[in-house]
Amino acid sequence: WTVFLSWIESYLTGRTEAVKLSLYISNNFSVCSGVLQGSNLGPLLFNLFINDLLTVLDSSVNLLLFANDAKMFSSIESNSYTINLQSDLDNL
Repeated sequence: WTVFLSWIESYLTGRTEAVKLSLYISNNFSVCSGVLQGSNLGPLLFNLFINDLLTVLDSSVNLLLFANDAKMFSSIESNSYTINLQSDLDNL
């Protein structure tokens, strides 16, 4: 597993991208999260990511899934909700 995980880590880290609009191309900037859009590995990594996602979330945290995107959110009714949401984010 160590070799496989090292390969995945090298695939996901150190990436840069730029935005192109008409003839203008922005400077490169670091990509800090996500999987390369349109990649062959993207759907597999997303499925692995969401496979156990619901088991690590607090009951006050909501999860929306669509295609290859996941959004976590919660209504903040007290400071404990903020702590629960941050804890869930840290557990990912």
